[in-house]
Amino acid sequence: MLYRECDIPLFLCDRKYADFRKDYQNGFIDLAGVLGLKHSEALTKNNWRRFTKTRGMQWQQYREDEFKDLVTVLVDKSVTYNWSAWVGGSVMPFSITLSAITREKQPKSISLKLCGRTYAYMASFKHVYNPNNLKAKDFQIYVGNSLNEVEEFVWRIMEDFRKEYGDSEGEAHQTVTRFLNNEKQDVVIRKMIQELSWYKGEQRLL
Repeated sequence: MLYRECDIPLFLCDRKYADFRKDYQNGFIDLAGVLGLKHSEALTKNNWRRFTKTRGMQWQQYREDEFKDLVTVLVDKSVTYNWSAWVGGSVMPFSITLSAITREKQPKSISLKLCGRTYAYMASFKHVYNPNNLKAKDFQIYVGNSLNEVEEFVWRIMEDFRKEYGDSEGEAHQTVTRFLNNEKQDVVIRKMIQELSWYKGEQRLL
């Protein structure tokens, strides 16, 4: 491993090494390659976007985990500010809308979506309660690539709303249930059946 600038001894010049001098992640990938390990062992929740175009990388689970964290943070914030929250389904995946109503019954909403092309979070101020009613072209405002950037973006909007109008009127609702397609329904059902079974062996039972 090469972790800082130095004069490499002649008897080591022809050896393969992992270069950690500038970037830890690339160095780790080099090291994994030398050891014959799969690149996925260098994949983390903080860098999954770098692997979206690399074949054989299981980055999708990290994207889903990040969105779960985002939904949790934003729904908690919506409860604090008495805003409603609605998580998008298969029509508009990886999206969420937060909405409020002023004393004058004027609606205010902010929708966020993890863009499937750039994997950045984009926003829309078009008024809806359900993000499934939006189209991809409605998300034109760049927010960022991290949970912290989205959280701060939403927090500023909610704070500005509170300063101008007070807390949102009425009872807020949070719709966060995931609607599964047939394939995912089958997976969930199989897991439930396995959980309820006394048999924990590896044989496939009829």
